[in-house]
Amino acid sequence: PAERGLAGASTVIAVEMLPNASTLAHADLVLPAGAPTEVDGTFTNLEGRVSVAEQKVTPPGTARADWMIAAELALRLGADLGVESPESIRSEIAAVSPVHAELTEAALADGRVEGVLISGSSIEAPTVSASTTPANDAYSLRLVAARRMYDNGTMLQASASSAGLAASVKVTLNPTDFEKLGLDAGTVVKVISGRGELMAPLAADFGVPAGSAMIPANAPGSNANTLIDASASVTDVRVERA
Repeated sequence: PAERGLAGASTVIAVEMLPNASTLAHADLVLPAGAPTEVDGTFTNLEGRVSVAEQKVTPPGTARADWMIAAELALRLGADLGVESPESIRSEIAAVSPVHAELTEAALADGRVEGVLISGSSIEAPTVSASTTPANDAYSLRLVAARRMYDNGTMLQASASSAGLAASVKVTLNPTDFEKLGLDAGTVVKVISGRGELMAPLAADFGVPAGSAMIPANAPGSNANTLIDASASVTDVRVERA
C-alpha cells in the first residue's frame, strides 16, 4: 500500500542523510539533511529523558538540519511555521505539550549529564484482550523476522568498514523440523506466504522455536518484510524445495 501511494503521488520530496535505492526509486527530489552530529537538537530516550545533542561538525555540501528544510518547504507552499532555531521549536513544544512544560533551556543546561526526565513519561502496560493469534497448521511454519546487528541499512552500507559485514539471507529452522520437511541444511528453498515469496538456503539452529522459520529482515539479497502482511497478527509460511 505504501509503495502504491508513492507511485500514485504527483510529486515526492524526500529528506535523507544518505542516498539509497528505495528513496531514489520513488523521489522526484531528494533534499540532503544533516546527521545528528552535524546539527543542534535534543534526543529523547525510551524512558522519556531528554538530552541535548550539540553540533560537532559542519554538514557537508548543501545539507541542512531537517527542521530548516521543513520550514523552507512550508514557506514555498505558502505557510510560515514560525520557527527560527531549535530553541524556538522547543519553546513551542513546551507551550502545546503539557508533559514538556518543564523542558526549559535552563533545565536542559542543568541536565547535560543525566538529561531531563519529562513528567508523565512513565510507560504503562496497555490493556490487552485475550489472544486471538491463530494456531499454525501442520503444513506451515510461523515466520520470525529477526534483526541483525549488520544488515542492508543505508548507513551501514555507506561505511566502508561495515558495508561487507552483513551476512546473506538464510532461512533458519529448528533441526527437528528438517525431517518433517524432508530437507537438509544448505538446501535452497522457496518460502511462500500469502503476500510474497523468496528463495534462500536453509540453516539449522536449536535456538529457533520448533514450528518457526527465522528470516533476517533487510538482509542482502532478500528481505523477510516481503512476506509479511502488516494487517495480520502473524505470518505463516510454507517452505518447499526450490
